Amino acid sequence: MNTLKDYLEHQVDFSAELFQSGDKVLAPVMTWAWFRGPERDEMKRELDAAKRAGFGTVYILPMPKEFRPGTMPTELEGYLTPAYFDKVHEALEYADGIGLSIWLYDEGGWPSGGACGRVLAQKPELRARRVRQDEDGAFSIAEQGGLCPDLYSAEAAECFTRITHDAYARELCGLSEKVAAIFTDEPAGYADAAGPDILRTFEETYGYRLEEHFDAIVSPDGGAEHARVRRDYFTVLGRLFQKTAEIYRRAANSQGWLLIGHLDRDHTADAGVTKGYGNFLRALKSLDIPGVDAIGGQILSDGSRMDGHALAFFPRFASSAAVQKNSPLALSESFAVYGNALSGDAMRYVLNYQLVRGIDLFNFMLTPDTVRGRYAFSERPYFHPDFPGYYALDSLCAEIGRECVYMAAGLHAAETALLYPWEEIAAGGKAGLSAIEAFRAAGDRLEAQGADFDLIDVETILSSPIENMTLLCGGAVYTRVVIPAGISLSSEMRRKLSMLRGEAKEFVKTDEPCFLHRTVRCKDGELHICVFNQSNEEKTARVFVKTDRPLLRADPKTGEFLPFRSGDALTLSSGQCALLTTAKDNAVLAGTKKCGEALPLIPVSAAAVSEFRLSGSGAVLETSCKELLPPDPGGAEFPPEFCGEISYSFSFEADRAHDLTLDITELRYFAEVFVNGARVGSICTSPYRLSIKKRYLLQGTNELIVKVADLAGSAYARYPAERFFDRKDLGPYHERTLRFEKQVRPGGFAGLRLYQTEYADS
Repeated sequence: MNTLKDYLEHQVDFSAELFQSGDKVLAPVMTWAWFRGPERDEMKRELDAAKRAGFGTVYILPMPKEFRPGTMPTELEGYLTPAYFDKVHEALEYADGIGLSIWLYDEGGWPSGGACGRVLAQKPELRARRVRQDEDGAFSIAEQGGLCPDLYSAEAAECFTRITHDAYARELCGLSEKVAAIFTDEPAGYADAAGPDILRTFEETYGYRLEEHFDAIVSPDGGAEHARVRRDYFTVLGRLFQKTAEIYRRAANSQGWLLIGHLDRDHTADAGVTKGYGNFLRALKSLDIPGVDAIGGQILSDGSRMDGHALAFFPRFASSAAVQKNSPLALSESFAVYGNALSGDAMRYVLNYQLVRGIDLFNFMLTPDTVRGRYAFSERPYFHPDFPGYYALDSLCAEIGRECVYMAAGLHAAETALLYPWEEIAAGGKAGLSAIEAFRAAGDRLEAQGADFDLIDVETILSSPIENMTLLCGGAVYTRVVIPAGISLSSEMRRKLSMLRGEAKEFVKTDEPCFLHRTVRCKDGELHICVFNQSNEEKTARVFVKTDRPLLRADPKTGEFLPFRSGDALTLSSGQCALLTTAKDNAVLAGTKKCGEALPLIPVSAAAVSEFRLSGSGAVLETSCKELLPPDPGGAEFPPEFCGEISYSFSFEADRAHDLTLDITELRYFAEVFVNGARVGSICTSPYRLSIKKRYLLQGTNELIVKVADLAGSAYARYPAERFFDRKDLGPYHERTLRFEKQVRPGGFAGLRLYQTEYADS
């Protein structure tokens, strides 16, 4: 069995068999939020369900009572006590026993670093301090409230790891050896932090006192002197943050765990300033597996963003940090605060948008341990067995898992890097804003031109060797560095960049600008290419690959390999990826399929088999026996005010000599398919097609059941939660998620067809 460390150390040999079966360590991860702590039967049920739904890894995100009592009240007591660890041990032992990989999460809630107030309880003198300016313009240093200590204090970091990492290792006993990684989540830095370590380090480094220049910290428009102070200041913050992250990483690695996670505001160019991380790329390199998050609408198929500051190419921060560390892995925490409004296609769009920019490990936010009472209204969407369509996730998880295995098989092969002008951004003022916009424009232009690229900073350029007119940065090899407009370069930078070839080879070209691409080079020299349709509609384009070797197309929906020639046309649904590779000896080509004889579908019955309801008691998916009008293969829509799952039953005549293909023109939103009582698979992403092997068929009359599931968002949009729950019970995200959920259409399908499958020689 492969591990994450095997991928980091390039010890995994890609094969057609691995692609077909997937690898559980790269299958989607279930973020299991504990609001009260599940009882044993609930624990087993939810973990069994996660395995059945296609998840490969689980980690527990504890939400203790003290986390956000005013806005997200919970019942989880005894965080980091023996009773808490007993329950965690029981859950993770069961998860390991059924074949799920396990991670840990290093905080109670978020941001990471305070052990939900326990660091400050032991060492109150380590409370974070920030610059304050009063009405008269006088500056002072004030203590920051909350549960988080000074992020820039090594003593606070050491205390945190003793309380969390050491305790988990001790209390989980031998089970801790099964833990692959520990997740750190948005450790809290500040753009105006002024703790004692910062003040001392600043003076030791630059020879002048920061206290005499607080005006530069709070007022970035003070000219060249303010700009110099700010660059010095954020350099110090970055170095101290990296030292803190190194303490976290060392504590994790000492137990055999990887340190993984993401930082706050990672979709913006100035997160290193606004959140006090300093050079953002350097900060991400402090993690064994760097990441980003995609929450609340950062990525939408219509091109809109939840935040006007979001960069379209922001996932490249984490993937660039990874490849420059010689690593193929970068992760994403996806879907939180999108509401229960995500179809399979919408989820695939969010994930593949990141995949083509280098993310190849995804954890889904989130699965709650309970959906009773107020807990039905927290940080939606929910991936939970009490929600319709949950088990149809297995086809999405398999598709995404194969894509991740495919793209994690090598290192990014782009020869272009875009300079991340963090020093100019740190300087602030109008020059800083101009640098942000120039950076954004340069990245957008590269993507529009069909270029595949990484991000790079000055420090990495100056510290990396040049050989044969190429810049060698860990696992990356760059022949061209693009400089955003208006960014000035030092003479040392100009000299170094002049030594590069200045031209980059693009392995892939398409005649459709919305088709983005990414290429990785495997250790055996083979190329793995991802082509992604970023538009919000189906598109067709010719794809040209620069290689003298034969090509194959790997289908992530089926695991099959098909022939492909450079210049062939690809038709991709919105958000769909095509995977291309130079031919491998061990890749068995599937026969080319086409639809043969259509088999008449005779309607038998339609029945609501489960109904999703919200009430003051919470959310429930109840068994239902509501008979509906007989189904029509041409289409059906769910009854008004209904949310849940409906089974549409048909009969058809077949022999056992042919496989069959089930094809659905439109699906809203998830479907499980049964033939003669056996589950043959699920469908939730376009094209809505499923192969039915002849072993499931009877000679003569057969039964087909298509169980279609609605999105729970339709029930949330109708339910007047504010009448029955206080605002704090609904949580801080309820109104934001409702905006998405109010757009949900009723469930249903159109154009159900069944064909005999005919194969041609490959």
